[in-house]
Amino acid sequence: MTRISRRALLASALPLVAAPVFAQDRYPSRPINLIVPFAPGGSTDLLARLMRQYATRHLGQDIVVFNKPGAGATLGWNDVVTAAPDGYTLGAVTSSAAIRPVYGDTRFNYITALEPIAWVSTIPQVLAVRAEAPWKTIDDLVRYARDNPGKFTYGHSGVGNSSHVAMEALALKAGVKWLPVPYNSGSQVLSALLGGQIDATVATPVEFSSHLAAGKIRVLAVFDEKRFDAPLFRDIPTFAEKGWPIDSLSWNGVAAPKGLPPAIRKHLVDGFRAIAAEPEFVASATKAGLAITYAGPEAFGAKWKSDQETFLKQATDTGILQLVKSQK
Repeated sequence: MTRISRRALLASALPLVAAPVFAQDRYPSRPINLIVPFAPGGSTDLLARLMRQYATRHLGQDIVVFNKPGAGATLGWNDVVTAAPDGYTLGAVTSSAAIRPVYGDTRFNYITALEPIAWVSTIPQVLAVRAEAPWKTIDDLVRYARDNPGKFTYGHSGVGNSSHVAMEALALKAGVKWLPVPYNSGSQVLSALLGGQIDATVATPVEFSSHLAAGKIRVLAVFDEKRFDAPLFRDIPTFAEKGWPIDSLSWNGVAAPKGLPPAIRKHLVDGFRAIAAEPEFVASATKAGLAITYAGPEAFGAKWKSDQETFLKQATDTGILQLVKSQK
């Protein structure tokens, strides 16, 4: 029998010990799942698929987009919260992740249950009426609402959502009273507007762009401090310009389960920062009506927290918070 020296045995064993450590440190070694808690076709889904085009270049692996709608987006976000913090499950988060916990009907407060990675896009909500409506400006609309209390109607896709709260916050500031009409989805609201069942609604430019370009609707004002810099919207005034400063912004970002290893967190933060800086990505998003407003995890977390506090105040001041709680 051939004798093997102790040194040779140790040398031959080293690769067996080192190999698992190397494999463990290699990230990412497989595609990264990005949970989008909405159906395909919306602005969040669109942004996720645009980011995917640059994932291999800047993250080192492909992104697989999983659409998991339901329960006002909380089904998907809950899956992200409870996923292993290994960098292979991420979530596409929106401003609704700040809004929904305000009403106390979610399993988690997502600002504390998730790890912010990147704030990618921000888009303001806008107020629209049908193109043939008699109100040519937001001043015309507010004047009509003041003269006809409770007659002007607007649609929203759920009691307590951002469009509902934005319109009631505007009513407080402008001194008007109008009639909210709830629907089950944004598409139903838009159909009701185009069909003449309601006078107005609030949504993002992404949802209104094709109808605005086709001359079917008229956008009267933007819920932001500054005008929205997109070709179809640049000349539309803000509510702040009219003396009614109300922000109702819809943002999109990326978050991960809490407890990511620092090296994996840094890899993701650096990768999404690079994706957001890609000129072609910015151009494609802008063309679709999404403004790229990248910020890193600290600024994103601060924005998330600030928006939740702002929304809580608006929902309280308008009485909507009490209304929602009374319906439980």
